[in-house]
Amino acid sequence: MGKSQRLFIMTLAVICAAISVNGSFMLMLLLVMLVSIVLARQSRGILATVFLTTFILSHLFIAYDLNEQSKLRPKQQLFDVILMQPLIDGDRLSAVAIDRDTGERMKYNYTIRSQDEKQRLRQQLTPGLICQMHGTLEKPRPPTNFQAFHYPDYLQHQEIYWLLSGDHPPKCRDNHSNLITTIKQMRYQSILKVSDALPADIAGVVNALIFGYRETFDPDVLQAYQSSGLIHLLAVSGLHVGIMIGIIYFGMLRLGVIKQHAALILCVLLPIYVILTGFSPSVLRASLMFGSLLMVKILSLRWTPFDVLCMVFLFLTVINPDMIFNVGFQLSFLVTFAIIISAPIIDHRYKSTMMKSFVITSISQAVALPILVFHFYEISLLSYLLNLLFIPFITLFVLPMALMIVGLGFIPPLQHLVVVMLQGVVTPLHDLLLAIQDPVFQLTFGQPSLVVLVIMIGSVYIALVLWDRFNRLLTMILPLLATSCLFGLIILIHLLSPEGQITFIDVGQGDAILIQVPHNQGNILIDTGGTLPYSEPDWKKRRDPFNVGEDILVPELKGLGINHLDYVILSHPDYDHTGALGALLEQISVETLVISQHYKALDGQMKVFEQAKKAGVQLKTVSAGDQLQMGHIVFSFIASLGQGFSDNDRSLVIRAQIAGMKWLFTGDLEKKGEQKLLASRRQIKADVLKVGHHGSKTSTSTAFLKTINPKLAIISVGRHNLYGHPSKEVIERLQKQGVHVLRTDRDGAVRLRFAHGHIRSINTAVP
Repeated sequence: MGKSQRLFIMTLAVICAAISVNGSFMLMLLLVMLVSIVLARQSRGILATVFLTTFILSHLFIAYDLNEQSKLRPKQQLFDVILMQPLIDGDRLSAVAIDRDTGERMKYNYTIRSQDEKQRLRQQLTPGLICQMHGTLEKPRPPTNFQAFHYPDYLQHQEIYWLLSGDHPPKCRDNHSNLITTIKQMRYQSILKVSDALPADIAGVVNALIFGYRETFDPDVLQAYQSSGLIHLLAVSGLHVGIMIGIIYFGMLRLGVIKQHAALILCVLLPIYVILTGFSPSVLRASLMFGSLLMVKILSLRWTPFDVLCMVFLFLTVINPDMIFNVGFQLSFLVTFAIIISAPIIDHRYKSTMMKSFVITSISQAVALPILVFHFYEISLLSYLLNLLFIPFITLFVLPMALMIVGLGFIPPLQHLVVVMLQGVVTPLHDLLLAIQDPVFQLTFGQPSLVVLVIMIGSVYIALVLWDRFNRLLTMILPLLATSCLFGLIILIHLLSPEGQITFIDVGQGDAILIQVPHNQGNILIDTGGTLPYSEPDWKKRRDPFNVGEDILVPELKGLGINHLDYVILSHPDYDHTGALGALLEQISVETLVISQHYKALDGQMKVFEQAKKAGVQLKTVSAGDQLQMGHIVFSFIASLGQGFSDNDRSLVIRAQIAGMKWLFTGDLEKKGEQKLLASRRQIKADVLKVGHHGSKTSTSTAFLKTINPKLAIISVGRHNLYGHPSKEVIERLQKQGVHVLRTDRDGAVRLRFAHGHIRSINTAVP
């Protein structure tokens, strides 16, 4: 039994253990048993024993690490901490604070009160300071939407269990710093210096490529890199580490340093570089691999790159088991694994450097596909071509120039010259990336089910096996064919599915209701949610402020596999119903925008309507009595009041029959509008009521409620909103009539699944 086999089996067992802890234990246990049986039947009993033993120990170890409990007292308010990772963004100071008594990490947030205070904190704070902090401990809130990012899990994987909300700025003093803290402080000061001295676009690139710090990168351009499948180029990766090592190594050889001494010097410098780049998983992996390979060469050991990769994987997961759940860690190891095992075939088959680059990019894209779809729900159709263009450009041109900019900091004229040269190339390239950000170039898979994920992994594996077996140029497009087949499979699943669903998305204080018609016959969104725009001083403005569309609505739609909406219906112009429309149009294709004939656009909304027109969106105005049909579902507009009524009472009121039940969507309809609707003697009886105006006391009158006679009422409302919604009076009226009430502020998003004429399930995002 070879060393490589043992290492690989142990690595595979650790991966299985991590999946079993974070996912389905029983399913993974069956897979583990299957692998063990196969190994045993092949007379590899020792390998089977190694596999099973490693799996059990790893499962227990990772589960224990994840279940570790906080040692802090919930009511504690005063803390003596070590400050790490300080970040000032607009009027917000955030940092990781390490409690000196327990060693526990907390996520610290403080709202800065003045521009002078901001400037003072910016000058004083640096990693490693000992600070006294006063504030309130809060548990991170679980996600309130079905496809939302799970922030508590993210923090837990960093061993953070509490948020500390500061009510005073931290009072800090110097620390007797060690070498690691000194290097972190050098990194922090270098990032600030780059940010202050260079144009914003170049500062973002330099900080990302040299220091692994993306907080100064333009948010729109960063999103463009991610959507285009290029985000890995802004992470300090193995390729960057290799270039840095190559420059230093061959530079030392040119200066007369012998190879063994040069290798030893690199082994000393690599840990420093890891600290300077922020301990990112990809840098840790690459640096440990390069360092290990250098030591193997110095000590004349018979270790292959594959052996080193497995050893580094096992070492990092023992040191920090949570790292295995990091997407950068997953991509770094998987892509490196694929390239290492493919390297002999690539070297044998292809002599041209360009062809080798083409093949390596193909393999990297193929093996990364399942992870990218699992975490980000979509891939770019242009990703492959853009990677072929950007990888050599970033690594061979932009990275060296970024190094020169940092190195020439003490010679401003030369530094300025390099900055101008880099800006002349980077700016048009970023403009190109922004220009091609169109939903038509995105394949949106949605959050894959376990079955789809298994099929996806199997398809990629088969494609690569065929490439291995058959030396044909056609086999190089197999990853692309696999992607196309998978996307076609997902579309077919949607077409065959008789299930539809209605989701009341939690957008805070606002409305956003998504209706998915069975058999993929259409998607309708009633309102978009949003927040009221307001002006604030420049010093308060954050780099990437919260946006309902970008941060809630679009991720929810993409998580469901939706990149096209047939209709977006705006009930009325208020920003809490329409404010996210602009962000929606940028990332989701919309066919028709529906508004009332009495719709009166607010300031700034005409610009969004022009944006919709340029995107080819049709504008449809409707009035009472009009209908829309999607599949077998008919949406009837039963109220569209005009002059003499408030904006709220002008809300479009929609009635539909779905899954054998009558539904009434009332927008922000208030008492006066309700009376007008009752007087019209239209049929408004409903089983499910979307409560008007977020449960305001001016809506849902007793007479209106008795006429509708609903069984279920859903209130879309924000937590701790300034208006006191929903009012006690409305809740009491609903309870008095025996109506079951669900609220997005308490229950999170509400989803009703239906098929074959009846409701199958009612679920809430918050159990």
